[in-house]
Amino acid sequence: MKNAGAACGLALLGVGWIVGEANGQEAARPGPATQPGPATQAGDSSGAGVAVYAAAFFADSRPNTAFDMVQRTPAFSFNGGDAQVRGLSGAAGNVLIDGRPHTSKAVTLQDALSRIPASQVVRVDIIRGGAGGVDMMGFAVVANVVRATTEETQFIGQADARAFIDPGAPDFGLRMEGSRRSGAWLFVGAVEGRRNRAFDGEGLIARTGPTGATIDSGRFHSSVIDRTLNANAGLEYRGEDTVLRSNIGVELRRGDREDIALFAVPEHFALDEDADELELGANLEQALAPGWTGRLDALQTLTQTSRTAGRIGRQATIESENGESILRAIVGLRLNESMRVEAGVEGAFNFLDQASTLTSANANVRVEEVRTQPSVTMNWRAAPSLSLEFGARYENSTISQTGDTESERSFSFFKPRAIAAWTVAEGKQVRVRAEREVRQLDFADFAASSGESAGEAAAGNAALSPEHAWVYEAAFETALWERSALVFTYKHEEVEDVLDYVPISETTDARGSIGDGARDIFTLDMKVTLDRFGIRGGRLDVQPIYYTSEATDPFTGAEREISGPQQSQWRGRINLYLDRPELKSTFAFESYIGFRDRLSRIDQVQTTLQPFFYMAWWEWAPFADTTIRATLSNIGVRQQFRERLVYSGQRGEAPLAYVEERKLGRGPALQIRVRKTY
Repeated sequence: MKNAGAACGLALLGVGWIVGEANGQEAARPGPATQPGPATQAGDSSGAGVAVYAAAFFADSRPNTAFDMVQRTPAFSFNGGDAQVRGLSGAAGNVLIDGRPHTSKAVTLQDALSRIPASQVVRVDIIRGGAGGVDMMGFAVVANVVRATTEETQFIGQADARAFIDPGAPDFGLRMEGSRRSGAWLFVGAVEGRRNRAFDGEGLIARTGPTGATIDSGRFHSSVIDRTLNANAGLEYRGEDTVLRSNIGVELRRGDREDIALFAVPEHFALDEDADELELGANLEQALAPGWTGRLDALQTLTQTSRTAGRIGRQATIESENGESILRAIVGLRLNESMRVEAGVEGAFNFLDQASTLTSANANVRVEEVRTQPSVTMNWRAAPSLSLEFGARYENSTISQTGDTESERSFSFFKPRAIAAWTVAEGKQVRVRAEREVRQLDFADFAASSGESAGEAAAGNAALSPEHAWVYEAAFETALWERSALVFTYKHEEVEDVLDYVPISETTDARGSIGDGARDIFTLDMKVTLDRFGIRGGRLDVQPIYYTSEATDPFTGAEREISGPQQSQWRGRINLYLDRPELKSTFAFESYIGFRDRLSRIDQVQTTLQPFFYMAWWEWAPFADTTIRATLSNIGVRQQFRERLVYSGQRGEAPLAYVEERKLGRGPALQIRVRKTY
């Protein structure tokens, strides 16, 4: 972590120097214009608070897709949505497509943007504070990708292969996508097959006693292979007063994992998982009267999973089926150019049905939830420099469980939200948000599980309550110079019913509430061009993120961080790009800040450490319809460390039995990707 801290410290020093340089020059100015193009193509985003980045703005970097363009937009950080937030509106990402939010779960927002060719994008609007009455979906800033409406048929084929220095078969992927626009109709579809090695490799593992004496040691081998086949299609009709969209998605996933520790008595953990997922969705938006619009959203997902996991000789099989049905109706009224009000109601039904050979608590269960949520939201541009959003949702849900445990409980939550965006000067804005959020319960936590690796099995818990928090967020954005901007964001969460691991018996634990806690997240997002420093075509993208959290350990009573990823320490990236249009090329060096994850269980504390890792790539466009990218990843050796403190019983009562340390390394890999448009 010293490397991560040093790198982020240097990045912050660089920011201070850059800002000082910018202040010493003439007044900073944003790259794009501040007025959008035709409102009919901009999702009705017009007036102040909209920064428009035309397609020509991105020309030098030759993006392939709309997602590439969004990633290159100054003062904007992509958020693909949070599946842990309940409801469609809470789970949406911060990018609109033609003024409408993305509602599919089978096709992620990133995938949806990645299948829009850059050639079909007219511009990217960055909308702050609900400018023009746009549905901000709870974000202070959203991007709106505006597509061309010209009739066109297009197919894109993509193939890639990645070979490793380490032994093993190469990764590969094949993808074909197409789109056809004819009049008011648009059809899009994609099919992709992929074989991929997750992070695996060779290394060492050792166990030492409380005094530091070696108990056992040996080589460690991990192999993780995922195979996926997915297909999705969407159909859209865009009339004068009506917009109708429908989608279908199917995904088949097959995963295998083997962890082998060559101790004196070898330990062999294996996992075999098959999962099939189906999604059907539809959206209807209708102009009801002057200023009035109505919207109806429907979504159905079904997933079947078969999983066999555990140490060889002690494996268990889990068969499960789960699904989600959502129906949402919204009526919106645009009172004038400065104010928009909407009201709606959302209903959802979720279920999990699991049968298994596990012997721990709640191994065979059926869980159902019925949830309703009325809501009201107002977007108001109170002044040219001030935008406000006020909203409230009221959630009622009933969760019932049958099988090994019979129970039924009801919950209700009032979830207000307030957002303000204030432009303090040209190119400078302050944004604040206060909101009560309720996290989505993972139904898998109600049932016993076998874990992703040895030592991670857990019982099910029928007494789960949704985690909820008061969230306070503040952000400062400033333009630096042309095509360059910086955003600093601080978020604080006062959390109730923190979900972590709790004791179920004297020897087992499960996911459950451990009381109150807190989280803090500090984010710096800086995208700058480097031409003024003599690096022609250079772009620097810096995004260090620092997470910290605090809760009370239910086993020891001591204060500690919350278990799981993104609860403590650094994450993020520091990337350098070089656009050379005369060579039809873009060069990049990307460095990813490592992370530290900690998991506190009844009889062990597991810490995973990922140091910095690096990659470099070169993308060449020999023809207007063809791009070739060569990527060298894991430059040097990408390593991962894991430490387990294992106790002879419950922590806080039993002594330390041993410390297990594992080091895993993966060598460099070379990937070649070819993308061609027809």
